[in-house]
Formats: sequence, structure tokens, C-alpha cells
Amino acid sequence: MSGALYDRRRSGVAAVEFALCLPLLMIMMGGITDLSLEMRSKMLLATGVSNAASEAIATKGSATAATLQTLVTDSSGLTGVTTTVSALAYECASGTPATLKASSSGSTCTSGGTAGEYQTITAKYTYTPLMPAFSAVVKTALTETATVQVQ
Repeated sequence: MSGALYDRRRSGVAAVEFALCLPLLMIMMGGITDLSLEMRSKMLLATGVSNAASEAIATKGSATAATLQTLVTDSSGLTGVTTTVSALAYECASGTPATLKASSSGSTCTSGGTAGEYQTITAKYTYTPLMPAFSAVVKTALTETATVQVQ
């Protein structure tokens, strides 16, 4: 068999193999991209909630709900974030992990301490996958919550 004919056959086989593998490779790359973008969105949402929680602590609960909501949206960089901020409430923390139980100002908790003033910040974001077929693989409804003791 001549060398040139053999080389053409080999390159033809390589082209067929590439054509067969390309769709699978593209599907895998699309899935990896969507998964990483979903994880990035989740981290940005967590950053926004964390910044709002830090502001609530720094202002000892005097920051308005609108201020905290704006801070979540601005610091996350995501559009379409829905943020809810609870009213300040006196609660007692107990157990590991800590659970909160409603209480009143100045009351003594079962742990012996006094009830603290807490605020909860919850942010929700809907991630839209680049490839709609991957909506079953990636989470599209993302939620982050932080409960902080402000006083």
C-alpha cells in the first residue's frame, strides 16, 4: 500500500472519529459550564447575604430593610434577587447547632443568658441555565439565609 493512500485513509478515520465524539464533548462542556455558573451564582448570593448580615451587626439592627435588601443586590452583582429581611425579634439560642426560640426582651434563657435580638436575611435567585436541558442537573432556585444576633 502506498504511503500517501494510507495517510489519506488514516486522516479520514480521524475525521469520522472526531465527528462522532464532538457532540458528546460539547454536551459535557455545556454541563460543566452550567454547573460552574450555578455555583458562581450561589457564591455571589452568599456574599450578598453575608455583607447584609455584617451591616445589620455593625449598625446593631438599626439598618432599614430597604438598605439591607439593596446591599444584597448590589454586593452580589446578580439581577433579579428577591430579599426578605425579618423584623427584629428577641430569641434564645440553645443547642448545637443552635436553634432559636421566641422570647421577650430581658427574659432569661434556659442556658442562663438573656434573650438576644436577632434578624434574619433571606435572598432568593433563579439561575437560568445556558443549556435548558441541564436544568435537571443544576439547581435553578438558589436560596441563602443568615440569622444574626444584632444586640
